[in-house]
Amino acid sequence: MRKFLSLLLMSLLCVSAWAKTSSMIITKECGTSCQADDGVTWNIKSDAFEEGYDEICGIQYGSGKTTVTYLEFNTNEIKGTITNVVVNTCDEQEIAEVTVDVGQTAFTCSGSNIATSTPADYSFSGTAEGAVCVRINRGSKMNQAIYLKSIIVTYSNGEEVVITVNPDFGEYEGIQTVFVNVDKMPENAVIMYSYVVLNPKGPEWQPYDETKGIVIDKSGVLTVAVNDEKGEELARIEGEYIITGTVTGIETISGKAVAGVRYYNVAGMASDKAFDGVNIVVTTYTDGTQRVAKVVK
Repeated sequence: MRKFLSLLLMSLLCVSAWAKTSSMIITKECGTSCQADDGVTWNIKSDAFEEGYDEICGIQYGSGKTTVTYLEFNTNEIKGTITNVVVNTCDEQEIAEVTVDVGQTAFTCSGSNIATSTPADYSFSGTAEGAVCVRINRGSKMNQAIYLKSIIVTYSNGEEVVITVNPDFGEYEGIQTVFVNVDKMPENAVIMYSYVVLNPKGPEWQPYDETKGIVIDKSGVLTVAVNDEKGEELARIEGEYIITGTVTGIETISGKAVAGVRYYNVAGMASDKAFDGVNIVVTTYTDGTQRVAKVVK
């Protein structure tokens, strides 16, 4: 029972180190450097000269008349733990090897890392911090072009988004107004929520209004999410509210008859009445099913 209670309490706290992306998408000739959407500068190295820009393939090094061995992009401006790098490139010779190194760590490609003549994404994963080096290398000088269109880096800077709700998930008598708190709320992020009652038509996400809270008058499941300015989810918390009323005879919750309710504290002790502090409430219905919730008294 203690192991069960520990796992349940942990599941009700949402702590998420959110992932960020730095996207360098080439839209014109670059010269010796180019910038990502977040201002990160990538420095370009090659044993050939930049020969132009193609809308689909990106910047071009080498041609039918000039030779090129490699094309290399470097940056040390991404601060945090890098977990994924996606390189969009192509090689008209179809022999260049695409590699990604972060710090002293070589990232692993999800498939073949030999560039073809058709622009394609090459996804590399790992866990490391430090300077990023992307290299498209033939190994020797050859005619025909090497192109690069984009480099997208996914990383985390260790900051955590923590979502809590007040009152916490659990069983209450009467209508509840729930307020959401987000610790270390990212700039320009938004809070969204959905509440699903019995026999729902489907969850509908709504923006959260911190002045009004979330009014809950029926038993159901509340989901709260924090999204960044791009609409990508950074953190989520989900739990159940059981709303009861004062009734005579058999009490019904969510359309079921209740056979009994037991309260457990964090030490695993059981009681017919709520303990002071954190309680795990186990409601048993006459059909044999059970519902578990957390309540703070």
